[in-house]
Amino acid sequence: MGASYRLNTFGFATLDGSGAGRVMLQPDGTERWHITRYAVTTDQGTNTQPIPLCSLYTDFPEAGNEYDVTYTGNADSGDGDLWLEKGQQFWAVWTGGIPGSIGTLSLYGERVLY
Repeated sequence: MGASYRLNTFGFATLDGSGAGRVMLQPDGTERWHITRYAVTTDQGTNTQPIPLCSLYTDFPEAGNEYDVTYTGNADSGDGDLWLEKGQQFWAVWTGGIPGSIGTLSLYGERVLY
């Protein structure tokens, strides 16, 4: 196994007219990720209604690939112990948010170079 570095990466999506949005993050071809913490937020106020749901998925956002679900997708985080290999994906999918809000997925942990 190669060198190890801190994982601190993020991606964002603008929620569409129905308050839905999605963002995907994945390791590049030279590393694998050990995700130990994630955070999902939007730029709406924490108590501003409607509060979006955010579902987290591995590989592709479909039934059977759920990693976690948060009922406060505008400000929530969780701990994890998930390894993503080259080609694997991690998705955040917001629903029921305020159209035009920006949703952000942040991942923390370790990057391991091959």
